[in-house]
Amino acid sequence: MEVKLGDLGPHLDATLRSDADGSVLHLRGEVDLTAAPGLSAVIGAVAGGTGRLRMDLADVTFVDLHGARAILAAAHDHGIEILVGNEPRSLRIVLQVLGEAGARIRLEGRP
Repeated sequence: MEVKLGDLGPHLDATLRSDADGSVLHLRGEVDLTAAPGLSAVIGAVAGGTGRLRMDLADVTFVDLHGARAILAAAHDHGIEILVGNEPRSLRIVLQVLGEAGARIRLEGRP
């Protein structure tokens, strides 16, 4: 099953997909300053008390500081762990600079 959640900014859209392991928030585009507020709200709505959210960033081409902070803040604000698959190099770099990957964000890498 797939549900389009809509545009989160001028360069980012989100889809919620279900697979054998549960729901996955799939993003396409750029996670930047313009998308950060919408992304934070969607993460909170989708996580909905599950304690964990899986995100697939295979179609994300860029994540800036604001986008990474939105993901981190949503994880903290909603008390969830976010498992990020297929993350772009830009997200790994920003999280490394922030020293924030670990407690609430787990990067699963690109295949």
